Amino acid sequence: MTAPVGLLIGSHIPPADIPGLAALAETKGFGEVWLTEDLWYSSGVVAATAALAATQTIPVGLGIQSAVTRHVSIQALDFATIEAMFPGRFWPGIGLGLPAWLDQMGIMPPAPMRAVREAVQHTKALLAGESVTADATHKLSDIKLAYPAETVPPIYVGAVGPKSIVQTGRIAEGLVASTTSGVAYIEWARKLLDAGAAEAGDGKPRRIVTFALFCGDDDAALARDSLRSVLAFYLFV
Repeated sequence: MTAPVGLLIGSHIPPADIPGLAALAETKGFGEVWLTEDLWYSSGVVAATAALAATQTIPVGLGIQSAVTRHVSIQALDFATIEAMFPGRFWPGIGLGLPAWLDQMGIMPPAPMRAVREAVQHTKALLAGESVTADATHKLSDIKLAYPAETVPPIYVGAVGPKSIVQTGRIAEGLVASTTSGVAYIEWARKLLDAGAAEAGDGKPRRIVTFALFCGDDDAALARDSLRSVLAFYLFV
C-alpha cells in the first residue's frame, strides 16, 4: 500500500498563510496536512484549527505539542474541542519538545519519558470521558471533560531515541519522526515502534509520519540551494 503524501506547513510559514496553504493542499490532492508548534513561532492548536476551518475533508495533524507547556487537562480540552468541531479530521501529536525551550521556561521535567507517557495516557482518558485523578507530572483531581470526544482521535508521539520510540509503540497510534530523518533511520524506527506495539498487544498497526524537505527543479543544484535555509531552520531552531 502506498503511503499518503501530505503537506507540512512548517513554523517558518507566517500564520496568516496557513488557511490558504491548507486549502490549496486539499485542492491539489494531498492526503493530509501537518502543522508544527515550534516555540516561539505559532500556536499548534490554533494553526491546526485554522487549517481545518479552511478545508472540507482532509485530515490535519499536529506534530507535535509539548507534553509540559500546557497542563494535560487543558491539552485534552483543546483536543476535544477541535475534534467536536471537525470530527475525525484532527490528529493530535504530543512529545517532550526541545529541552532548550523548556529550560527557557524552567519546566524541563526530571523524567522526560514519564512526562510524555503520562500526558498521552491522561489525554486519552480525558478524551474518552473518564474522570482522572493523578499525582503525576501534572496533578489532576477528579477532572472530567463536559464534552469528551465521541471518537477518541489517534494520538501521535514525537520521539527520537530507541527507548522513547518503543514507548511510543506501546502508548500511541503513531510516531512523528524528526524532520531530518533518513531512510535507514525510518527503517530502524519502524522495528522499534512495532516492538512497542507488540508489547501493547492490541493488534493495531502504528503509523510513522516523517517530514521530508522537497523542491522540484530541473536544476538539481538550484533545488538543493533553495532548501538550505529551510533545512537550517530545522537544524538550529
